[in-house]
Amino acid sequence: MKKYLTLLFTIYSSVLLNAQNTSLVKLDDVRLIKNSKIIVALTNFEEINLSLKNTVRNFWSFCPISDFMPEKEAFLKAEKEQGFVVMKIDGAGSDKEWNISIYDKDENTLIKNQLPLGHGYDETFAFGLFSMQYLCKTMDESNSKNNLRWNSLYKVKSAELKTKKLYILDSDLDSDLDKEKIKENYQYPIEVVSYDKWKDAILNKTEGVAYCIIVPFIMYLNSQSGQAQQERLFLFHYLVEAKSGVVYSIEKDHKKIKKSSIRDYNDVASKE
Repeated sequence: MKKYLTLLFTIYSSVLLNAQNTSLVKLDDVRLIKNSKIIVALTNFEEINLSLKNTVRNFWSFCPISDFMPEKEAFLKAEKEQGFVVMKIDGAGSDKEWNISIYDKDENTLIKNQLPLGHGYDETFAFGLFSMQYLCKTMDESNSKNNLRWNSLYKVKSAELKTKKLYILDSDLDSDLDKEKIKENYQYPIEVVSYDKWKDAILNKTEGVAYCIIVPFIMYLNSQSGQAQQERLFLFHYLVEAKSGVVYSIEKDHKKIKKSSIRDYNDVASKE
């Protein structure tokens, strides 16, 4: 019976967390991060390292940043000295999936956030850091034991979306969706923008702007014995405030922004 209940809880947790595009995060781990200093582990890619240094300095404030150093040295320092955790990019350089994570001194994952694909490093890391930080802040402030009820954490501020101009990346639009259909299905300020304008809003923390960003997540399903794990791809539309990184909603959706997507965004903004 105990094994059966454990299995049910595991499945239930996977479904809920899959909808958030993250792993289980516990309040104790969030508080550990808050009360620690972060060592940022560098990758084998100089361009990624340069971007990571700049964005961490500009988009992370939940706890102090201590050092930037190679991964092996970072974990060695965290192991030998008290009060440190390690932030690192997992899957750096991958065209399939990668994420930004924070680990304790024993290399246990404290929090993990999936990153989007196909964008520049700066805007990718800015989104990843801001959205991960927002989850930490909301859990800490609300004393949420974990992130299983993630939707209620974001719902608190989702109505603010109506006061922002929502930037939609032109290359993310479905071919059948034109500006008139967008206006018909979204009753608040919205603008279809070029990549440069979208990117600049993120990196400059433009006030009064929210943006949509699509993040892929691969869920690995255990198959029958003797067979390889099955992969299932999910896509999530994050609606994020550019200035502070407030996440208004995470919508499980399509590869492209469709009319139904716009209606979902409108529902988020319409909440009281």
